[in-house]
Amino acid sequence: GEPALALVALDRAGVTVGPPSGADLRAPVADVTVDGLALDPQAVRTGADVLDHENRAAVAHSLFLDADAVGGASEVIARTVRYCRERSQFGRPIGSFQAIRHRIADASAKVEGARSLLHRSAWGLAAGTAGAEADVVAGRLWSAAAYVSAVQAAVQCHGGMGFTWEQGVHVFYRAALAGRARSAEARSRAALAAHLRSLSADAASPDPTPDGSSSADPELTLVQGGVR
Repeated sequence: GEPALALVALDRAGVTVGPPSGADLRAPVADVTVDGLALDPQAVRTGADVLDHENRAAVAHSLFLDADAVGGASEVIARTVRYCRERSQFGRPIGSFQAIRHRIADASAKVEGARSLLHRSAWGLAAGTAGAEADVVAGRLWSAAAYVSAVQAAVQCHGGMGFTWEQGVHVFYRAALAGRARSAEARSRAALAAHLRSLSADAASPDPTPDGSSSADPELTLVQGGVR
């Protein structure tokens, strides 16, 4: 009845992999069914450290998805800029129009913010800093939203060509939507919420001053991580 982890090869007898599916054409998913599979006890991990292993794997996977989103968003923006320099309308490149520039600039700003948080998350995990796992979750949520913003801008800036298979923007769009769905998992948001609540609790209970009084400003009241 306790949690357990096991590494199982997909080509073993008793393991059935269903047909691939999913919105992301680069990384399809499938249902895996295990029936009547005999496992070597040495290949199974049980005990109190199982959940810790699972959590570390989930954090590493989230960081990978974060990097994938930042990289994909950067690439689709670069392709859009290149297209807008080459595509002309009214005798001038469409990239010279202010509406196009603003759309690309807004998407780029979101992606650069996601990139900064990605670097912070990766550094924090490598250095073992406090709050690194929460940074990964926050980065995952941010990068997923930035990726969707980038592909939406790309489709609009490409005009009718943005909907065609010829340009390939749809591949990034599918990946962004699939990534956003994965980042919306309740577990990810719950982990970030728990970390923010802990920060709120720390801020609401400031260290006392040497004379025993509170160092908090009486005019400020912390409310759910904000100041009222």
